[in-house]
Amino acid sequence: MRLGIVVAKKLVRTSVRRNEAKRQIRESFRLTASLLRPGDYVVRVVTTDRAIAVKAWGKKLRVELDHLWAKFQAPRKEAI
Repeated sequence: MRLGIVVAKKLVRTSVRRNEAKRQIRESFRLTASLLRPGDYVVRVVTTDRAIAVKAWGKKLRVELDHLWAKFQAPRKEAI
Protein backbone atom coordinates (compact mmCIF):
# COMPACT_ATOMS: atom_id res chain seq x y z
CA MET A 1 0.00 0.00 0.00
CA ARG A 2 1.25 3.44 -0.90
CA LEU A 3 0.23 6.95 0.12
CA GLY A 4 0.58 10.16 -1.88
CA ILE A 5 0.11 13.53 -0.20
CA VAL A 6 -0.52 16.94 -1.82
CA VAL A 7 -0.55 20.08 0.33
CA ALA A 8 -0.47 23.17 -1.88
CA LYS A 9 1.80 26.07 -1.00
CA LYS A 10 -1.04 28.39 -2.01
CA LEU A 11 -3.25 26.83 0.66
CA VAL A 12 -0.69 26.45 3.49
CA ARG A 13 1.96 29.13 3.17
CA THR A 14 4.69 28.04 5.58
CA SER A 15 6.65 24.83 5.10
CA VAL A 16 6.36 24.13 8.82
CA ARG A 17 2.55 23.97 8.58
CA ARG A 18 2.66 21.95 5.34
CA ASN A 19 5.01 19.41 6.91
CA GLU A 20 2.83 19.27 10.03
CA ALA A 21 -0.21 18.48 7.86
CA LYS A 22 1.76 15.78 6.01
CA ARG A 23 2.88 14.23 9.31
CA GLN A 24 -0.73 14.11 10.53
CA ILE A 25 -1.85 12.47 7.29
CA ARG A 26 0.97 9.89 7.41
CA GLU A 27 0.26 9.05 11.04
CA SER A 28 -3.46 8.70 10.41
CA PHE A 29 -2.74 6.42 7.45
CA ARG A 30 -0.29 4.34 9.47
CA LEU A 31 -2.86 3.77 12.21
CA THR A 32 -5.62 2.70 9.81
CA ALA A 33 -3.62 0.97 7.03
CA SER A 34 -4.40 -2.50 8.34
CA LEU A 35 -8.15 -1.81 8.00
CA LEU A 36 -8.01 -0.42 4.45
CA ARG A 37 -8.43 -2.22 1.17
CA PRO A 38 -5.16 -2.83 -0.70
CA GLY A 39 -4.27 -0.09 -3.16
CA ASP A 40 -2.66 3.28 -3.64
CA TYR A 41 -4.13 6.31 -1.89
CA VAL A 42 -3.68 10.00 -2.70
CA VAL A 43 -4.72 12.69 -0.21
CA ARG A 44 -5.07 16.22 -1.55
CA VAL A 45 -5.65 18.88 1.11
CA VAL A 46 -8.34 21.30 -0.04
CA THR A 47 -10.36 23.82 1.92
CA THR A 48 -13.00 26.37 1.09
CA ASP A 49 -12.79 28.10 4.48
CA ARG A 50 -9.76 30.41 4.54
CA ALA A 51 -10.67 31.79 7.98
CA ILE A 52 -10.01 28.58 9.93
CA ALA A 53 -7.40 29.13 12.64
CA VAL A 54 -4.27 26.99 12.42
CA LYS A 55 -5.07 24.90 15.52
CA ALA A 56 -8.68 24.41 14.47
CA TRP A 57 -7.47 23.43 11.00
CA GLY A 58 -5.38 20.60 12.45
CA LYS A 59 -8.36 19.24 14.38
CA LYS A 60 -10.60 19.52 11.33
CA LEU A 61 -7.98 17.68 9.27
CA ARG A 62 -7.95 14.76 11.72
CA VAL A 63 -11.75 14.52 11.70
CA GLU A 64 -11.87 14.61 7.90
CA LEU A 65 -9.14 11.96 7.63
CA ASP A 66 -11.03 9.62 9.98
CA HIS A 67 -14.12 10.07 7.82
CA LEU A 68 -12.09 9.50 4.63
CA TRP A 69 -10.44 6.29 5.86
CA ALA A 70 -13.83 4.95 6.99
CA LYS A 71 -15.01 5.13 3.36
CA PHE A 72 -12.16 2.91 2.20
CA GLN A 73 -12.19 0.28 4.92
CA ALA A 74 -12.34 -3.31 3.77
CA PRO A 75 -15.57 -5.12 4.59
CA ARG A 76 -15.36 -7.06 7.84
CA LYS A 77 -15.74 -10.81 7.70
CA GLU A 78 -18.46 -12.18 9.93
CA ALA A 79 -17.46 -14.93 12.37
CA ILE A 80 -19.73 -17.96 12.20
